[in-house]
Amino acid sequence: MCLEIYMRLVDEYLWIMIAMGVSFLLSLFVLFNTKRKWLGCIFQIFTFLLLFIISCFILSMYRSCVSASNAKESMVGVRLIEEDRDCRFETTWWMKNDNTYYYEYDKRSNDHCVEPCGNDSYEGKGTFMRIDSIYAIKANVNPSFVIYFDLNNHKVTPLYDNDTIEVIRADWKLIEDYFNQIQ
Repeated sequence: MCLEIYMRLVDEYLWIMIAMGVSFLLSLFVLFNTKRKWLGCIFQIFTFLLLFIISCFILSMYRSCVSASNAKESMVGVRLIEEDRDCRFETTWWMKNDNTYYYEYDKRSNDHCVEPCGNDSYEGKGTFMRIDSIYAIKANVNPSFVIYFDLNNHKVTPLYDNDTIEVIRADWKLIEDYFNQIQ
């Protein structure tokens, strides 16, 4: 999980470095063509800000599209919400029928002017496996995370660390296809 967060930060810093490099090259182009140093410096600042804002916008759109795609293609989606007096921790898992899951983690403060727990959000992916002899899957996370399926009654029971958590989406066609393809 730490490696995925690190790689995401590297991607963001890479875009910042590309924006800085392009703005520097464009400012040199302006400097050599106009022979005015002040115009090149001003152009560099504005170009960097413009490229930085555009790249942030594009990355934000990309992340929201990936998140929406993961939710749409999943056979089941579950959410764990843990709260205390100051902080709210929300983790959402999207289980796909190719034995992979995608998760989104969001930490924020509970309606405070001052943020005692800070804000953090990240996403990642992992794998899960089917538990033999029953209709259930077990994610490769610690603490234990198991989702039980009742195919006859169309009921999903997710257990995270022996506590039941919320089901936010269940596509029964994909679930039945998943369990039928393995048998």
